[in-house]
Amino acid sequence: MEPGRKITASAGILLTRIVNEKYRKNLNENWLVLDAGLNTGLEIEKKSAHYQLLCANKILEKHIMPYKVSGLSYESSDYLRFPNSLTAGDLIAIINAGAYSTVNMSNFNGRPRPGVVMIKKNGTVKQVKRPQNYEDLIDGEEPFNEKLNLCII
Repeated sequence: MEPGRKITASAGILLTRIVNEKYRKNLNENWLVLDAGLNTGLEIEKKSAHYQLLCANKILEKHIMPYKVSGLSYESSDYLRFPNSLTAGDLIAIINAGAYSTVNMSNFNGRPRPGVVMIKKNGTVKQVKRPQNYEDLIDGEEPFNEKLNLCII
């Protein structure tokens, strides 16, 4: 039992964009591909975590259209309901992503970690962790300049 998880899960929201949407005719399925996954700390493949997703920029539209959701670095989901009018670029809010998301962020598949912002009680927004860029991924690494003797069979 993790009482802390129950409290902190709802304290964090992950915002991600739809990078692609498609209809798979052979399966009669609508799919969304999000720019989020294991690198953003989601526990998709761990403990069968379940997340509540909403279209943030179309929050007032009815969420009735069934979609399967996948990310650039995680397995696909069951059907979730979203507005009919979704397109690439729309924002998806993963509502209950607060429990372990920031501590589980990684550079999985060579992707930079996202930034983190905190919304204070008075409504002001403060950046608490800056997003990484690709240069951050190689910071501190030394180039390997020696010739290698390779034998290709």
